[in-house]
Amino acid sequence: MVRVYSPMETTDRRFREAMENAVQGFLVHQDFKPVFVNQAFAELFGYSDPAAIMAKESVLELYAPDERERLRAFRDARLQGKPAPTSYEYQGLRADGTLVWLENFVRIVDWGGKAAFFNSATDISDRKRTEALLRESERRFRDYAESATDWLWEMDENLCWTYFSGRFEDATGHPPSRFIGKSRREFIEKGDAVYGPMTTREDWERHLRDLDAHRPFRNFLHPRILPDGQVRYVSISGKPVWDEDGVFKGYRGTGANVTDQVTAELALRQREVELRLHRDQAQEANLAKSKFLANVGHELRTPLNAIIGFSGIMSQALLDKQNPERYREYARNIHESAEQLLKLITDIMDITTLQAGERPHANECFPFAEIVEECFQVTRQLGQNRNIALVRDIPEGLPALFADRKGIQRILLNLLSNAIRFTADGGQVTVSVRLVDDWFEIAVTDNGVGISPEDLPKLTDPFERGRRDPYRSEEGTGLGLTIVQSLVEMHGGTLKIESELGKGTRVSFNLPSTTE
Repeated sequence: MVRVYSPMETTDRRFREAMENAVQGFLVHQDFKPVFVNQAFAELFGYSDPAAIMAKESVLELYAPDERERLRAFRDARLQGKPAPTSYEYQGLRADGTLVWLENFVRIVDWGGKAAFFNSATDISDRKRTEALLRESERRFRDYAESATDWLWEMDENLCWTYFSGRFEDATGHPPSRFIGKSRREFIEKGDAVYGPMTTREDWERHLRDLDAHRPFRNFLHPRILPDGQVRYVSISGKPVWDEDGVFKGYRGTGANVTDQVTAELALRQREVELRLHRDQAQEANLAKSKFLANVGHELRTPLNAIIGFSGIMSQALLDKQNPERYREYARNIHESAEQLLKLITDIMDITTLQAGERPHANECFPFAEIVEECFQVTRQLGQNRNIALVRDIPEGLPALFADRKGIQRILLNLLSNAIRFTADGGQVTVSVRLVDDWFEIAVTDNGVGISPEDLPKLTDPFERGRRDPYRSEEGTGLGLTIVQSLVEMHGGTLKIESELGKGTRVSFNLPSTTE
């Protein structure tokens, strides 16, 4: 006998057949008592036959224990008309005791005249594993970013910073919030760019051009000023980011605190400069030594030639023995040349001793006027021979000078001799002294021929002579001013030479006014 279904029964039968054969898992329960389970739902929980689930007293047995209270709360909220999610994720308990992640869509339906919960379940285990892997990847990225010595940063398509990892503030001394949402150009326009030996204005401009052109860049080095005024050097690298359609999305990059490396490099550069300076000074000293030795040879040769020449004539009896005056003249020439030679050797030894800092000096207190008078006594005859007046300008009441008496005497004798030698007949040489801020300022001034500007810097070099006529021989060794400068510096003072051609020369030096 063939059963004939009513239209209502036909619709219900077709609905059940569709759900039973669906690949989607369906479950209908009334107060957690299962009233319908399809094959797909049973298989989600590891059962081959839906009857195994239909036999359960409560579908809560299919949920992980820690999920059950949450699902009861959802059911109660729906039955009471309160807001409740229409879909949720939960872990189901499979027949073998393992867990499966499911996404459930639920609604209340009429089932046989009673309210029932219609559930549509989907296995989302793969998605959950992917999400877990993604979360783990994010955690790893965050751990690396927070523990790395470098920091990570990002910019958006408008070149505004959107992210800095935790090491940024430690390295730069500034919180990320100061920069988030702002661009590099905005900070530079407000004067944020710092220039230094490692980063010029052109370096900053080139960096901005790279950003505007969306070009990758590496190791852009620049200094940053910390809030406490310290300078740190940071190096950043960046790579532009594009989406699948080639649209620029911003930058991602790294930054590093390279202060130690830059400081070491700057120190190395400074050391290289110092070494080059020392090398140049050594070369100059070597050239000066060679020049000095050449001048010494020339200066020694002149009196020696005279001594050898005149003594040779006398020793070979080439002169008329009846002319004793000629013998006396030659003997005087020999004696004068020997004295000149002795003075030259003495001056050379003095310079060597003074510049090596080995000359002993015994400081004592004495009136400066006494030294001036002693020096005038020695040079007065030389001045009188040329009708040159020697004038002293020494105020009353000066305190005693505490210095090496012989050294000061030698300074004045050298300066007076030079002044007289280069002053025309009838001229004047003046020795003056003033006390300024506890320093004696002593000067020897003449109204002689003067010295050309190009010769002034060389006057204290050994064997340099201020000569108006380079073809006219002058007395002296050419070491006087070199010795003067060394003696002045030995006392802690400085030497100054001022001159103008045709008007005269003023040589001054200062000495500290100290006491025993």
